[in-house]
Amino acid sequence: MMGAVRSLLIGRQIQTVVSALEDAGIPVLLLKGPALARTEYPDPATRQSSYIDILVKSEVLYKCDKVFLDLGYYCSIDLYRISSFEYRHQIYTPGSKGVTIEFH
Repeated sequence: MMGAVRSLLIGRQIQTVVSALEDAGIPVLLLKGPALARTEYPDPATRQSSYIDILVKSEVLYKCDKVFLDLGYYCSIDLYRISSFEYRHQIYTPGSKGVTIEFH
């Protein structure tokens, strides 16, 4: 039952984030974890995830930053700015409830 509750909460978080990104004109693609659970598993609760993976074009990565700050997320280490060749992702943590989101 806890898996089902967690799956629903993550689904709601994804809906909020994807809607905000799309409203900002940023096309996104969900990867692995929850996206895989909803498309390939008979019950999404059986595919547990500890974070959400989102793919965006590298040229809009910093446009995402504003969207996430407005939603109450923070990025503790700007990995992409440190080295966009070594770190091809950025990690955002929710200020309150929710799971971490990784942009690739």
